[in-house]
Amino acid sequence: MIRAMDELLQRWADELHSGGTVPLPGGGGNIIALLIATRGELVRGGGGPRDPWDRTADVELIYNKHLPDALRVVVHEHYLNRDSLDSQKLAYCGLSRAAYYRRLHEAHEFIQSMLLERAA
Repeated sequence: MIRAMDELLQRWADELHSGGTVPLPGGGGNIIALLIATRGELVRGGGGPRDPWDRTADVELIYNKHLPDALRVVVHEHYLNRDSLDSQKLAYCGLSRAAYYRRLHEAHEFIQSMLLERAA
């Protein structure tokens, strides 16, 4: 597993697939919750350089359009299915624990390479 990709995918799942209620710096989340958290002081971006890991929209596009089905299922189960036990996720994917994490690593590599291509 690639730690940076794991963190990015967790952030992607929180920002885009949790109902939009998690206010996060750099965008995403619920604007009302953000205003409450900042006590009404809305800080606008200054047009500075983009945070290289603020790539949740790119991850969403890659997940929906480019990620092969076998990898998409594992990414979905690992990051978006928060209700199932690990044993249930493995059974749903039809994989052993080792194969599940190997495929998750392949998904991390695939998404990382697509992000690097998009950045170039």
